[in-house]
Amino acid sequence: MTASRGARGVFRHKHAFAAALLSVAITSVGAVAQPAQMPFSVLPGDVVDTVRQIRHACEEAGYASSEEAGISFVDLDHNGGTDIILSAQHVCDGMVKGANCSTSGCGLIIWKQVGPREWRRVFDETVEPDTLIATDSQNRFGGFIVTLYVGTDGKSPYCSLPVRGKFCGAMLMRRNGKWVPKKQ
Repeated sequence: MTASRGARGVFRHKHAFAAALLSVAITSVGAVAQPAQMPFSVLPGDVVDTVRQIRHACEEAGYASSEEAGISFVDLDHNGGTDIILSAQHVCDGMVKGANCSTSGCGLIIWKQVGPREWRRVFDETVEPDTLIATDSQNRFGGFIVTLYVGTDGKSPYCSLPVRGKFCGAMLMRRNGKWVPKKQ
């Protein structure tokens, strides 16, 4: 995260939130531990299509990519599901404007497993690189810390820290199947 682009003070809040979650592991979204491996070929069609679009754009720009890069698995609601996180930042070997990222940030998409072979998008936002996610030893989701792009209107249901320019900081938890901003 750079001080010149993001919400000032978000970096400080990331560390305060991290300290509050000492009982869980905190890693970058691209490095989340895997509760269950799913081969790329059996991922939901929406995930496969999204990754392929990003990969194609990166390869056209001359950057390497991989089918598995940027995909992580976590149990969002502690119900034993295999939920999917796609960090566009990590799909390509580098941050490529117009492919996996833009001048506003990179895509972060989360799919919640809602049935035996059924997933639904529950989060789809442009974020600054290096989102932090907290999980416990069984890879159950604890929360995440992110700097969101909120555009010129400066509004997002996820902001838990003040909007600064076109960005806000968010510390999000999952409660009863919904995203809940944690206030500091």
